[in-house]
Amino acid sequence: MSIKKEYSQSNKEVTSMNAIQLQQAVTISLTKQVQETAQAQAATMLEDFAKTQQNIQAAQAGHPTLGKVLDVKI
Repeated sequence: MSIKKEYSQSNKEVTSMNAIQLQQAVTISLTKQVQETAQAQAATMLEDFAKTQQNIQAAQAGHPTLGKVLDVKI
């Protein structure tokens, strides 16, 4: 095999390895972004649930003794 052909083959292998490394780096970066987005959305959802719970409790606490005492007349 000639030196020029060996260099060409070696150069293709390096280019191929660089492409694989680039693809892996991009995949890892995208995975991290997706994970961060999911975490942010989960945090927002939990905050919204907490606010909704507070709103429900505030709406139900209209009167402090409502439903705790029954007035019965015979």
